[in-house]
Amino acid sequence: GTGDFSIMFWVKSAATGSYEDYVARGDTISEAGDWLVQKMTDETIRFYRNESGWTTRATSIRTIGTNWVQVAVVRRSSVSNIYIDGEYDSSTGDAFNYTPSGGSPLTVGVCFGNVSSGHPATNASLSLLRISKTAPTPQQIADIYAAEKPLFAANAKCLLQSDHSTQPNNVLDLSHDKSTDLLS
Repeated sequence: GTGDFSIMFWVKSAATGSYEDYVARGDTISEAGDWLVQKMTDETIRFYRNESGWTTRATSIRTIGTNWVQVAVVRRSSVSNIYIDGEYDSSTGDAFNYTPSGGSPLTVGVCFGNVSSGHPATNASLSLLRISKTAPTPQQIADIYAAEKPLFAANAKCLLQSDHSTQPNNVLDLSHDKSTDLLS
């Protein structure tokens, strides 16, 4: 609709200088109200809406590079805002309706579920994707970033990871050490 909303996620891209489609709502028949969050070749984040053709609603100033970053696209009071790592980055006026007339699906990592078109995020990892009908305040976004940032630190004791080449998706053990308050 025309109300507030937010799209928030963490991303780590191994590809530089390439487009990557991170999250979208739409299908192969574009219609007004479809949207897309995409990484551009210059490493900025762009939020698009279809208005009889794709139109940029907001573009980040900061670049995301190849480390884990938090991206938040927030529409509040008819303005689309982008936040990178909990900090306000840029905004554009946006009073458009985001309700597609068809049954457009939500897709993650590919534009409209079609890896042969668009720019699939085959070199990216996405985590903690959430979409809300509410728009968090700038302070809430900063607080969410601060609370989640330790999860994405190198060698964090909170991520379940594996070396896909030797142990694909195998988690052998997990325990909580009460003395250090760490998972291992």
